[in-house]
Amino acid sequence: MYKRQVQKGKVYFIGSPLIELGHLSLEKQLEYLGKIKDKYAGSEIFYFAHRRERQENLEKFSFFGKVIRSDVPFEERMEKENELPEVIVSYLSSVLINLTPVYPNISFYYFPLMNEDISSPAYLENYLIVKKGFEKISEFNFNRFPVREHMIKEK
Repeated sequence: MYKRQVQKGKVYFIGSPLIELGHLSLEKQLEYLGKIKDKYAGSEIFYFAHRRERQENLEKFSFFGKVIRSDVPFEERMEKENELPEVIVSYLSSVLINLTPVYPNISFYYFPLMNEDISSPAYLENYLIVKKGFEKISEFNFNRFPVREHMIKEK
């Protein structure tokens, strides 16, 4: 896998049905996507939708980049890619954990949600446990999203 060509400036974002599950508002999702897009300005960005994300929400993400729906699990899709992305970003997705060791030539980033942006107290409790686990991962190509400004609230 590592011998396949990485295309500089190609960024994949792995979606999650956080809006549909009531854990994150549409407004916050759009804000987060805007911050990611700003970080990778000038890059070719693809949003890979989770199968549970609703079309009416995905239509609002078109500003971000090309939105792709697929019934094929993302890991399988990556096996078939001719050119790999330079970067893969997601919230706390198992996809990041599964693919990091398989593709050492790709930079993987998790984008932590602000605790106060999470709508569901039960989800927040579980989210904090999973986030703590992500913070302990020590793969050289796996890190927290590189822009810390996203953690600062605008006044």
